[in-house]
Amino acid sequence: MLKSLYKIFKILNLNGLYVKNAIMSHLDYIRTIEDAFKKLGMNPKDAQSPIQGAWIFKRGSATIRVMLNSSPSSDGDQRTLSMMAYIMPIPRKQQKDFFRRLLEMNSSFVNERFEIFDNEIYVTASRYLDGLSSDEVVAIMTEISSTADFLDDRLKKDFPLD
Repeated sequence: MLKSLYKIFKILNLNGLYVKNAIMSHLDYIRTIEDAFKKLGMNPKDAQSPIQGAWIFKRGSATIRVMLNSSPSSDGDQRTLSMMAYIMPIPRKQQKDFFRRLLEMNSSFVNERFEIFDNEIYVTASRYLDGLSSDEVVAIMTEISSTADFLDDRLKKDFPLD
């Protein structure tokens, strides 16, 4: 039945857009991510994590983790693409000023946001997988890596850890 549904979606065309994304599999999204790596001139195999659907790559001083996720919800599984880049530990001093700066910068981001995990600061981005293209993945990868590469050094300079 899935094959015949796929054929129907492949033939169906709405305003020039194919609707096959509605039934894309996990492997299709892995290919989408791998295509994005290739468009950025990187070999996806070099970034592949031991976990299927996860990659780690470095651009500038930033290390970016890319993950395909699925979590249950009332509407069925919510499948997402998540990226995270380590910035720095939470500084011991000037915390009020530090968090104020992060909140102020959050308002200037389109796809990214700051998050805290295990007393460390990360820049993260996420998106539902439905309709995801490799060009969109390239844009998010480029944006998060540029942001993290710029901010990690700047925040460490403005908010020393000692």
